[in-house]
Amino acid sequence: LVFLPNATFGLNAVINSAGIQRGDRVFVLDTGYGSVKKMLSLRCESVGATLLTAELSFPLADGPKSIVQL
Repeated sequence: LVFLPNATFGLNAVINSAGIQRGDRVFVLDTGYGSVKKMLSLRCESVGATLLTAELSFPLADGPKSIVQL
């Protein structure tokens, strides 16, 4: 159990310690939480990784299979 000031602080710590390196591709959905997408973008930019964002259109045509096909 770890006490943190807020969830964003904790997610930032995880993203920065995840081992993202130059040449890596990081995948995120466009429905993700805004601050997480921003933190991932900054981390990828700082290390030379690529952030890939997939768009979801609702309702999903094939249900959960639509996400797997991305």
